[in-house]
Amino acid sequence: MKIAFKTKNTVLPLTRPTTKTLIPLHASSGVYAPTCNTWKQTYVGQTSQSLELCYQEHIQYIKNSNPRSAYALHILQNWHEYGPINQMMHLLKPINNTSSLIPYKRLFIQSRHQEKKLVPKQSPGNPNTVPSGH
Repeated sequence: MKIAFKTKNTVLPLTRPTTKTLIPLHASSGVYAPTCNTWKQTYVGQTSQSLELCYQEHIQYIKNSNPRSAYALHILQNWHEYGPINQMMHLLKPINNTSSLIPYKRLFIQSRHQEKKLVPKQSPGNPNTVPSGH
């Protein structure tokens, strides 16, 4: 007895792990929110770089007492605490198209402000207190 036809449409392809590579969250760019561990409030920022690189820059600004970012300025002026990337940095919206960064940033600033989760120095009318390096 010989098999004349064999189907390839089985359950096996559906249960196999996909070969599609997922981009780690911290390798993405977009609108992000670093959290102040003392007040549990956030600053809303934007970056076309990876979130990990952005985090490293904020930490360097804090360690060097460089108020180049509004988040670093908040931590330095108030002697507040920050944490590791997985606790402090939150990617609110992954964005690859740089022209969409500012509108989404403004949207998140407005929503965080209404929730009273935005650091006091940032407000819907004044999205940045100092120029950001991102």
